[in-house]
Amino acid sequence: MKVLLIFPPRTHAARILLLDSIEEHMGHKPPLGLMYIAAYLKRNSVHEVFLLDSQVEDLSVPQILAQVDRINPDVVGITAWTDYWYDITRLIEGIKRRNRGTHVSLGGPHASVFPKLSLDHPGVDSIILGDGEAPFLALVDALSGGSSPRGIPGLFLKGDEANAENSSFYWHENLDELPFPARTALPLQNYTSVLGKERLATTMVTSRGCPFQCIFCKLHYQRTRLRSADNVVEEFQEIRGLGIREIELYDDTFSVSRQRVIDICQELERRKLGVNWMCRDRVDNVDEETLSWMKRAGCSRIHLGVESGSDRTLKTVKKGITTSQIRAAVGAAKRAGLEVLTYFMLGLPGETREDIGETIAFAIELDPDYATFSVTIPYPGTELYNRGLAEGVIPRDYWREYVEQPVPDFCLPHLYEEHLTKEELLRVRNRAIKQFYFRPRYIRKNLSRVTSLRALLRRARMALSLFKETGR
Repeated sequence: MKVLLIFPPRTHAARILLLDSIEEHMGHKPPLGLMYIAAYLKRNSVHEVFLLDSQVEDLSVPQILAQVDRINPDVVGITAWTDYWYDITRLIEGIKRRNRGTHVSLGGPHASVFPKLSLDHPGVDSIILGDGEAPFLALVDALSGGSSPRGIPGLFLKGDEANAENSSFYWHENLDELPFPARTALPLQNYTSVLGKERLATTMVTSRGCPFQCIFCKLHYQRTRLRSADNVVEEFQEIRGLGIREIELYDDTFSVSRQRVIDICQELERRKLGVNWMCRDRVDNVDEETLSWMKRAGCSRIHLGVESGSDRTLKTVKKGITTSQIRAAVGAAKRAGLEVLTYFMLGLPGETREDIGETIAFAIELDPDYATFSVTIPYPGTELYNRGLAEGVIPRDYWREYVEQPVPDFCLPHLYEEHLTKEELLRVRNRAIKQFYFRPRYIRKNLSRVTSLRALLRRARMALSLFKETGR
């Protein structure tokens, strides 16, 4: 069978208060989930697999449908994000107008949060909840053989709406069994990073799921599973063989197992691959020895979820860390010679203007190499969103309304506006960006670290976008 896997466009994406002009200069990340599924199908079947990243190619729905006409697929798999639901629905409708017999299957976070509403869409034939590799292959094999695909774990067909609403997810237990993502199925040169030092960059994950319960996260339904150190290093080796020397590890928490991290680093150091890599982690997971091994193995930057400079707020959002641990982790990473990027969220439950001022001051005190300041988005399916609805801070279930009647360029009508309005939160976010990034000391420090004209131009474009955006 012909199988087309699509990462959807964001032409008319919901307006989630991102700095959209900056997004254009941040680079693109490859769609790992679809690349895993493509690799799994290619290794375990004779089906013909096509992969389309609509965002990196800047394709509109009509342009994607032109590709559908060219390929004429039997099955289409789409990674569904609620943010992109309007364009996804237009895409599904266009596919079905061309061929009612084309089987359309959805996966991704939207299907997991809204399983019944996803199956209720007249053009959706099935959804997959959880890891998609094995269920999607079983679906395509069954359709190819003319048999019923019902009874496949994690797969729900039209008519299974009630079961999907109360379903369990499919989790692939042994991640080492999975082939590495099919990176060559997409043009490698399309994927870069504004913070990168190399021309090409890619992403990978060494684990799936997260054991922590932060109330703002959509991943609370996932189980945590780790790949072995040897398997991880083999993927590093394959990526290096593709001519890519920069990798961002997108694990939710890289150091869930301290010994596994050390094992990975020791083997990377032994092989001397010459790969520059970065990871995301928690401040209570890192220590001096682990960070030292990471640096020796080629890690150049660590991303730490700080979120707030208030211990009270950190406790409220169930982050499970303290400001003392944050200071210790940032200091240890700097001493190890790593660049540090910290994430901050503004407008969390209970936060006042004074609390946010404390967070901004804390960011400047920590003085990481990079900091992101985001207005908190109450995403559907999170404890944060459900709490806001229950307490009346969010007056109506606007995400469900949008899914039931999607409109182009939908803008969130409400945030978690307990003490500050949406407009006030946007203003304090802009103030945070200005106070952090436009300090003379910060500018001097970062100009001294730029190693190429290409990197200088990328960062200059981002800085100009920051200045224009925060001046509004």
